[in-house]
Amino acid sequence: MSSSLSPTDGPTGTQATNNNRTLTSSLRKFEPVPPHRQDKATTNSRRSTLKSLHGVDLRPKPQCYVLTNGYPKNDLTLKLESIAEDSNGLRFRMLQFDPEPDFWQYNDTHKGGSRPANYARIWKTLGVIRHGPTFIYISGHSQETSRGELAYVPADHLTTDPKLFPYETMRQLLLLKNPSSLPLLFVTEACYCDNFLRLPYVLVFKDNEVQWQKTGYPALGEGSSSVVHCAATSPGEQAVSFENGAVFTKAFYNIDPRDELSLMDIAKRLEENVNKVLAADTTNVRTQSPKVYCSQIMNDPHFFKAMGFYCPLDSDSSAEGDSDSNISIGGQD
Repeated sequence: MSSSLSPTDGPTGTQATNNNRTLTSSLRKFEPVPPHRQDKATTNSRRSTLKSLHGVDLRPKPQCYVLTNGYPKNDLTLKLESIAEDSNGLRFRMLQFDPEPDFWQYNDTHKGGSRPANYARIWKTLGVIRHGPTFIYISGHSQETSRGELAYVPADHLTTDPKLFPYETMRQLLLLKNPSSLPLLFVTEACYCDNFLRLPYVLVFKDNEVQWQKTGYPALGEGSSSVVHCAATSPGEQAVSFENGAVFTKAFYNIDPRDELSLMDIAKRLEENVNKVLAADTTNVRTQSPKVYCSQIMNDPHFFKAMGFYCPLDSDSSAEGDSDSNISIGGQD
């Protein structure tokens, strides 16, 4: 028998309204500076250090995919305000990956409903050949299949017509279909996230420090690219979300990819920021411990640069205007 596992577990009622004000104040401490407020001196030379003598950018262009579902047509509905906040924050950070990244967004709350993150689009996105460093973000509900498998709930799932996307299928598409694709940064904002990619290493936060541990899974095949999975929760945990965004997602996009941070630094910052926000919720005692799984131990001092998600501080990565207007969304299919 299937059981719905909701990633939204926020407070409700008058108490929630007052409590959310405190949380909003806490969350805002991590909000990035809007592009139009940043120092214009950093925009003088567009990708200057990344060009050859002939002025050609030699970096593979990052591929970015954001798949979100609010399920407005059924009883699994998530708050649209929260989804919008998360999407805007992620788009902002993609401008630090590249001034003009290849970007695709699929969600069931888009005007006209023309780009829902349904089963077919999820399949196509996860199975794409990664010609450049690839960022994939997916958020929504998890649910168990009739066989007891944990699965993602796509936009076209209905109680009367179940259409679930098993996380094991995600693993096969991401890692087995095109094993020699370029690096992958995979971010999941859902409850009960596990190491469903079966990556051999995990970063564990303990005693205010982060350390590598083996997961027990074997190394990926020879020639495989670097794969990092940032999960919103540890196995068995719920992912907390409020009207002003999901706690983990906000903690993630408030990390500037241009900063020199190792993957260990990033894992520690994710844990600390999530803990700080949840500590402000005095009416509900909840814990959420993000996990970072990896295909190999990565000690590079600049993680995003090592993965290929890098735009130097003197580049035009913060073009004026809001994040929506600076990224052109890819095709609808």
